[in-house]
Amino acid sequence: MSCINIDPHGHGGLTALEVAILAEWDGGLSVKRIALKLNCPPRRVESTISNYDGKADHAFAVRDAKQGSAQLLAAIARHHPERIAA
Repeated sequence: MSCINIDPHGHGGLTALEVAILAEWDGGLSVKRIALKLNCPPRRVESTISNYDGKADHAFAVRDAKQGSAQLLAAIARHHPERIAA
C-alpha cells in the first residue's frame, strides 16, 4: 500500500513564505518590518496574516481607523484651526 502525501508543503498546507511571515508576526515584528526582512510586498504579508490570524483583522481595522482619524484631525486643523482645542 502506498502513502499519499496530503500535506505537500510540510506545514499544514502553508508555503515556506507563509510559515516565515507567521513566525515573524508571532515574534512581534510589524507588517512593514516583515516585508523588508523577507523581501516581499507589505500587502502580501498583511494578507497572509489576515488569512491565518483571526485577531489580525481586528488589529488592522483599529490601525486603519486610527490613521483615518489622524488624517481627518490634520485636515480640520489645516482648514479650520479655530475648531481645534488648544
